Amino acid sequence: MKTNISTKIIQIAEKYHEICKGCNICTKGCILLKDYVKHPKEFLKSLYEEKNIDNKLPYYCFSCNVCKNLCPSEVDFNKLFMEAKKKYQEVKKPPQKHFIIRNHQRLSSSKIFSTVKGKSAVGFMPGCSLSSFDPDLVTKIHDLLKSKYHNSSLILKCCGNPSYSIGEIERFNRMYNSLNSSLEENGIEHVITACQSCYKTIKENSPKLKVTSLWEELKSFNLPKLNIKDEFFIFDSCTADENIRKSIREIARKLNIKVENNEVVKSSKCCGLGGCVHAINSDIFKSNLKEQEENIKSEKVLTYCAGCRDALSNVKDAFHILELIFNSDNLKPKAPTKTSKAWLNRLKLKAR
Repeated sequence: MKTNISTKIIQIAEKYHEICKGCNICTKGCILLKDYVKHPKEFLKSLYEEKNIDNKLPYYCFSCNVCKNLCPSEVDFNKLFMEAKKKYQEVKKPPQKHFIIRNHQRLSSSKIFSTVKGKSAVGFMPGCSLSSFDPDLVTKIHDLLKSKYHNSSLILKCCGNPSYSIGEIERFNRMYNSLNSSLEENGIEHVITACQSCYKTIKENSPKLKVTSLWEELKSFNLPKLNIKDEFFIFDSCTADENIRKSIREIARKLNIKVENNEVVKSSKCCGLGGCVHAINSDIFKSNLKEQEENIKSEKVLTYCAGCRDALSNVKDAFHILELIFNSDNLKPKAPTKTSKAWLNRLKLKAR
């Protein structure tokens, strides 16, 4: 089904068509563009000439910016598709399959799962995925941060990024305003995040707050020297900036981990959870995972995003870097976290 697009989207398409070189480099890095768009320059032209778009297509975008990073002209399909999602939310009922994301956001913003513990100017925000994966790891890393920041607060709140990713800007604003109000009420001036999406979202929406990544903080701590013979592939979070990527490799060196890909690259493919694509198109999610499996030589993958760990554990032995730091004596690959287990873990964390 086709949906009419706004004047703003038409203008973006015209601009991108003008600067697009037709080289199709972006299709080599993005499975959405390769399988569903095929010829980006022709697609952009059809958008501003026909003034409509397949109403499902924008929701197949992982929002990872790999297209922009690969493109010599910096054509940004994420920006284009995000505008289309926002427009669709204004005029149509949202896609039914996104009920999973909406339920997640309702629960994440509810008093059942969200709170801020402690009164300190510094707060640690683990994010939804890490809290869902392993509450023990959250407690251990928070205790380590306390050795530097004393009584640092624990922020068990959602930044609302999933709502933003599917174009539900009104819900996102409500959730983010709730988070921001909680930070102000608890006197938090410095937020340390373990989640790259939280890091990016807070930096963009609260410029007066000091925001640092856990990984930039962690590289200054004394870390254990591990005796692990296996080689790991570092799977970079697609939302991580260059400083975070460098920090992870420095941490890996301190841990004495053998790494397949020491170089820091500007762009990395999404694990498949970006843009909440998995909820609406399981085929593209699985195809993306298959590509990841084929492109990673090592049997073991090292992640610093619990969402990436969950996704990649479908095809590789995937570990979160905090598992290596705190659980190296009993390091065993885990299956993707089941939904019921994820919510139970978040309840356990809040109850501590």
